[in-house]
Amino acid sequence: MLGPYIFQFLWGLLVLLAFVGWGHIGHRLIAPNLIHKPDWGILAGWGMAFSLIGGGLLALTALVSREVIVIYVLIGVSLAVHNVIRHQNQLRCLTKRQVLVGVCIAVPLMSHYAAVVHMQANSCADDAIAYFPFITRMLDTGTLVDPYSLRRLAAYGGHTFLQALVGATGSEENAYLMDRGIGFLISFGIILGYFKCRSDPGTVYSLTPLHGIIITLIILAIPLPLLNSASHLTGLVIFLTLFRTLDLLPREGLRSFQSVWLIGVLVAAAASLRIHYLFAAALCGTLYYLYDAYERRSGVIGSIRTLLLTGLTSLACLAPWMALLYKSSGTFLYPLFPGNHRSNFEAFAGDISLSERMLFVVDILSEPRMWFLLVALAVIVVYRHNRAAFALSLAALLMTLVVTLVFTLSDVDNIHRYVAPVINAAIISTLISFVGWSYQRRSDLRSLPVSTGGCRTVIAIFVLTLIPIKAAYDIHRVNGYWHVTALPAEGHLMYKRIQESIPADETFFAMVFHPFAWNYSRNEIIGIDTPGAVSPDPGIPYFVGSGALRDYFVAQSISFAVIGDFNQRGVCLYNRRLWQFNLEHGMQIWKQGAPFYLDMMSNLEALAKEYPVIYEEAGFRVIDIR
Repeated sequence: MLGPYIFQFLWGLLVLLAFVGWGHIGHRLIAPNLIHKPDWGILAGWGMAFSLIGGGLLALTALVSREVIVIYVLIGVSLAVHNVIRHQNQLRCLTKRQVLVGVCIAVPLMSHYAAVVHMQANSCADDAIAYFPFITRMLDTGTLVDPYSLRRLAAYGGHTFLQALVGATGSEENAYLMDRGIGFLISFGIILGYFKCRSDPGTVYSLTPLHGIIITLIILAIPLPLLNSASHLTGLVIFLTLFRTLDLLPREGLRSFQSVWLIGVLVAAAASLRIHYLFAAALCGTLYYLYDAYERRSGVIGSIRTLLLTGLTSLACLAPWMALLYKSSGTFLYPLFPGNHRSNFEAFAGDISLSERMLFVVDILSEPRMWFLLVALAVIVVYRHNRAAFALSLAALLMTLVVTLVFTLSDVDNIHRYVAPVINAAIISTLISFVGWSYQRRSDLRSLPVSTGGCRTVIAIFVLTLIPIKAAYDIHRVNGYWHVTALPAEGHLMYKRIQESIPADETFFAMVFHPFAWNYSRNEIIGIDTPGAVSPDPGIPYFVGSGALRDYFVAQSISFAVIGDFNQRGVCLYNRRLWQFNLEHGMQIWKQGAPFYLDMMSNLEALAKEYPVIYEEAGFRVIDIR
């Protein structure tokens, strides 16, 4: 087990390096004259964005595969190495103190990275039945078509492609590495890159040891509501990259063709991760252009024209993902256009009054986690030190309000989880831009006594406390999860035997606990993550008996059904006791879904009595419904 762990540890670093390489090529092709000498952090952010756009093209044409991904990563690595060799003289700018501090900072960062290479405590209601199977489906089929999945309907698939970059050489055990590991390191690099390592002409910031320590504390202290393996830190990467890009663009080049493409790519990349990120990224760019027009006091028409061109560019870059979502789930943009979503199942908005909606908004804004955003926005308004930070912070606040008003079936914690990447990016951008602004005003920490003897004291405290504590915590995490698996090897073999009982190329419906264990290249497999929510027209029939369900399956060319034991203790989601409890005591969204879960379980079990069961093992049954 140590060998695969080390391999995936190194492979993740190669993927990060590949992002840097592809980011460098993207910069050379799009904006070499606008942004000079970009740091590795923003190059990695650009590389992730360009990879998301390219991933959309590959997925639409069903060309994603393990071999293609390995080639893509290795080419990116070679580009990055070539760039380092060309600019190796820039490393001489580092002082001995900076090297020492860099080593000290690397310890907690890499210990955190090491702790997420292997399996973490996954969300069986999200990862096991949706996000992990998405990765397997994409690698097995080259694309991501899942017309019965609510989670597929609500996401374009960009994050799945990023996870596939890691999963191509690993398994579901490494699914968290992209977001919590690689995304974590890139976020640090983007923040670090805000301060230059040498004083080029026109550069007003320089990296001091104390800056490095503060940045490390920022990235280690970010509140991360990580419930599952969906996009959290990858979202943070893209929004921090958007901030850095807007901040680096020269004012005279803001309306250029190059800036239009660069910003358009980032907006599309954000949307590909999660659909609601589209609103935040587009709003951030819009506010920035409008702010620029306001400050110029002229050229409003030019700003509007540039804004429209940027929007069209974003749509062009996002078009492959939109086309793939339409192919999979019948819509280009959900929830604006419902697609395969069934009208009798409400997934977001509850039936509540306007006053209740307003109270929900107050609950969200009164959360301590929101106070930091409001303080950050107030700091920008008072000091007016950074237009990009202002645009991102205001966009984060407005997106939070919109998500809160739309997703009234949720609760405060879930709302915060959906918007946390944008909020964290806004808070971080405000903080680091304020430090840079203070530096320019000659009132930063460098001018205080702490920058001499005090700086050494802070470094000593940092080394003697944070590093060993963080490293010990991460080592404990590695040990704690070392033998934890999403599904043991025996379970994978069992799923293989079950699938081999069904003729190759036949389509089957499966309501099982670990659908990521299927071989999606052998059969077309229909999964269901939320009964009642999503299905192609005329929609799965509910509450009318097993015969109607069987007729629908046959009309959809589904020949077999595979079910698990819904009464088995210890299984997650597809558990009859769970949904009987939710029917009476669950929150509103679970009460609504409970009848659909229970009816689907009952109808499938009825089919097992009415039609031949051709294979049975450990409570799993394969039903021939032809």
